[in-house]
Amino acid sequence: MHTGHPLPVYFPGPPIAIWAIQVAIAALAVGPVIGLLDALRKQVSALRDSEERFRGLSDASLEGIMIHDDGMMLDTDLAFARLFGYEQPNELIGRNSLEMILSPESRVRIRERMDRKETGVMELTCVRKDGATFPAETESRPIKYHGRDARLVSCRDVTERKRAISKGMSSTPTRPCWICSDCGVPPYERL
Repeated sequence: MHTGHPLPVYFPGPPIAIWAIQVAIAALAVGPVIGLLDALRKQVSALRDSEERFRGLSDASLEGIMIHDDGMMLDTDLAFARLFGYEQPNELIGRNSLEMILSPESRVRIRERMDRKETGVMELTCVRKDGATFPAETESRPIKYHGRDARLVSCRDVTERKRAISKGMSSTPTRPCWICSDCGVPPYERL
C-alpha cells in the first residue's frame, strides 16, 4: 500500500532486495577468505608435522649437528648438545664454540682451518661441560643460514674407535658375520 510519499533515493527498490544483494556480496567476499584461511591452517599443520619429524630424526641422530658463524653457535641439534654434556641446545646457541667445546690445541687448528676456508673431515679434542675431554671427528662445509654465510659442522665421538685401535682391534670384525649354508665356509675363503 502506497501512502503517497515517494520512497527516499537511498532505497531504489524494495529494502529486502537490497539487503539480499548486500548479503550475497558479503558471502562472495568472505567465502574465499574462509577457504584461504583453511588452506593456510592445513599448510601450517603440515609444516609443523614436518618440523616435528625432522626434529625427531635429528635428535635421534648418532652425531651432532651445529651451525656457526665465525665460531658463534647459531643453532645445534639435541644430539650435539648431549654429546657435549648439555641438556638442551639453547644452552649452547649464541655462545662461542671455539672457547666452549674445543681444547686449546684444537682451537688453534680450527681457527687456521676457518681462515683458509677449508672443509672436510678433521679429528679434534673436544671438551664436555664437566671439563672432560674426548676425541671427536668433525666435518664441516659452508651453507646459507637465514640468508647469511655460515658453516654446518657434524661431530661424532670416536672414543670407542680409538680404544679398539689402541687394543689392536679394528672396527671391522675379523671373523665372518655369516657362513655359507651349503658348505659352512665363509664366502671370502671359497675364492
